[in-house]
Amino acid sequence: MDLKPCPFCGVIPRFEIRSMGYGAGHGYPGCNEYIIYCNNKKCFVHPRVVTDDIYNESTVAQKAVVKRWNHRKE
Repeated sequence: MDLKPCPFCGVIPRFEIRSMGYGAGHGYPGCNEYIIYCNNKKCFVHPRVVTDDIYNESTVAQKAVVKRWNHRKE
């Protein structure tokens, strides 16, 4: 997975997969949330992109979140 750095501070972002089951406070057992975010404490914006695999396969959801993070206006 090739992620572009944060557009505001230049730090490589963090990629996480979180469960959306009942124990996580949601109600979608077996589904996950895919998150890319900047966790640099000095970044003043902390951008974050989230998607899930409720209606898509996990590989499609992962590709979608990476595409959304890497999108930059030229």
